Amino acid sequence: MQFHEKLQKLRKDACMTQMELAEKLMVSRQAISKWETGNAIPDIENMVSICDLFHVSLDDLVRDTQTVKEEEKVSDDTDKKVWQENKKVTPKRRIIMVILLIAAVLLAGWQMNLFAITVIAIMWGILCVSLYWIIKKGLDLLSKYVRKGEEIYQILTVINKRKREG
Repeated sequence: MQFHEKLQKLRKDACMTQMELAEKLMVSRQAISKWETGNAIPDIENMVSICDLFHVSLDDLVRDTQTVKEEEKVSDDTDKKVWQENKKVTPKRRIIMVILLIAAVLLAGWQMNLFAITVIAIMWGILCVSLYWIIKKGLDLLSKYVRKGEEIYQILTVINKRKREG
């Protein structure tokens, strides 16, 4: 809702005519009409007077609430998408931890024969490929949102916030 629509709604909600509002603001009825049709905008003093008269903040009066709500919706949607994408990686992280644990046990408990070295080398290879895939997936996700115009720090903030919560 834009300023001129808000002004008209506030005036009608207060059961005032344009003339009554004009008298309270000490302006002409034509000025009120121009403001309500969007043909003109009041100066800052009249804006403050309107805010005082209708008990609204200047921010609420001037800001386009539809734009603010759309920005909040886009931000919430981005938060949800980033969180969902980040959650998908979790099972792979568990697999990597298991591989690391098995490799550590093998290193600690077995004698260094050819079989143990081969198993450890294969596990480390799988680990490296898995880590590469996870890092690539994360960078691709960041790249996707940056191309859409999202700020990287916002995306990372959302990811870190969700990690702390979950």
